[in-house]
Amino acid sequence: MRGYERRLRDLTTSLTESDERVRRHTSVDLHDGLIQQLAVARMKLGELRYRRVSAPDTVEKITAIVDDTLATTRRIVHELSPSVLYELGLGPGIQSLCDDATERGPIPAEMIEEGERQYMPEPLMVSLYEVVRELIDNSQRHSGGSMIWVKVVWGDVALRNITVSDDGIHDQWWSAAEQNTGSGGLGLLSNSERLRSFGFTTLFGPRAGGGTTANVIAEPSKTRAGSAALRVARRFGI
Repeated sequence: MRGYERRLRDLTTSLTESDERVRRHTSVDLHDGLIQQLAVARMKLGELRYRRVSAPDTVEKITAIVDDTLATTRRIVHELSPSVLYELGLGPGIQSLCDDATERGPIPAEMIEEGERQYMPEPLMVSLYEVVRELIDNSQRHSGGSMIWVKVVWGDVALRNITVSDDGIHDQWWSAAEQNTGSGGLGLLSNSERLRSFGFTTLFGPRAGGGTTANVIAEPSKTRAGSAALRVARRFGI
């Protein structure tokens, strides 16, 4: 039975890594292809505007459409493969999610980070990032609250837990979460299930005072992530 569970965890990790490679490849294609083509179209429209061609209103309308398409495509590229996550790590990546939610969404999000950031394997980092993004998105869309709080707590050698809370209505939040399975088995609950392959558990429940709290918890000594971090720490004498 343990051998079967280990093979299942390995398969889940492999699928996660494969999915991430596809996402990053698609992000590069969009950036190097579609975005560049739209940028050239925007430049050509600017030339027409400068020459004061006939039907200036039409040029302005087309320019506005191209600008909106560029903004949407850049957002998709960022969501597919957020550069801040890969370049700076989980903490800054989650902070960028909160900043984006505050800037674009109906509910602001605030992040608190405790402890010193530790080494984290990329597949685990991406899975945690995706779960936090889904949690924030679910609160934005369905909680009806006025504030979202994200707390990231690091232990001595590995991540300890991440908590995402809001002050909305728990029942409608949970109802939306149960329905949010996404295409291909993706979504909040499915992404949370992926974290189980790394030894993380996601707990959902009502928040004291109203709203919902989701807690992503790891016991470093009992998880593959914690064991990997311990080996790295011992190797470098941390």
